[in-house]
Amino acid sequence: MNIDTNLAKTVEINPKTSKIIDSKGQTQSFASFLDNENGTQMTNNRSLEYLDKNGAFDKLSLEDVKVFRKILSDDFISKKELKEIPFEQVQRLNSFMMKMENAQINLYVKYEDTAGAMLWNVNFAKDDKLNKALFNTIEQMKNIQAVNKFIYEFLLNVNQVLSGESANPSFIETSSSINDSGFNNIQIGEKKDIDFNSFLNNYTEKLSKLLEESKGAIDSQTYSTYKKHFDIYKNLKENYNKLS
Repeated sequence: MNIDTNLAKTVEINPKTSKIIDSKGQTQSFASFLDNENGTQMTNNRSLEYLDKNGAFDKLSLEDVKVFRKILSDDFISKKELKEIPFEQVQRLNSFMMKMENAQINLYVKYEDTAGAMLWNVNFAKDDKLNKALFNTIEQMKNIQAVNKFIYEFLLNVNQVLSGESANPSFIETSSSINDSGFNNIQIGEKKDIDFNSFLNNYTEKLSKLLEESKGAIDSQTYSTYKKHFDIYKNLKENYNKLS
């Protein structure tokens, strides 16, 4: 495909590699071409400098190159940026940043409050309906502390089901308790594959019964814990059911 720019320069794009070949036969990445044509140097930040140095964008589609560079151009990812692009593209951004050869950019990129958790969990399960419901649920939560507790709890419950056990609340309330509880021993690498529709229905119903039974409990903390778990799972279930 040929593109005529305002500088009367003809370039050819290799659609498989996103490489630019100019009229002199010289090759450069599409990312560099965009920067030069815009008259700006968008690599004045550490994440893009690192990615450009390693040719990380060269195997992406032209649309993903443009969008990912814009998002990473200030070394900061906001919730608004993630919500403005298609969910499937957020998943591709996650996969791009999770690649071993690109992993160092995570030393440079900062996130707006819960934006990091939104991005890092979009490929949690094989069920993309669950992934999108999780993305929306995290986006609706108040702060990263609440999100971290929920993600720990959700991951624990899913692994309980995968292990043939019954899902149960952990009653862990603080980040330090989460770290002390052996969080690193919970399987987090592979995409989870369970019947999330049945899981959400059954576990939400179980939490509702536990909540009702704990109303008269002497220990008010028990009721409070069940209430927190029930409310967030109820919201996750509603977000899941909204999706076709």
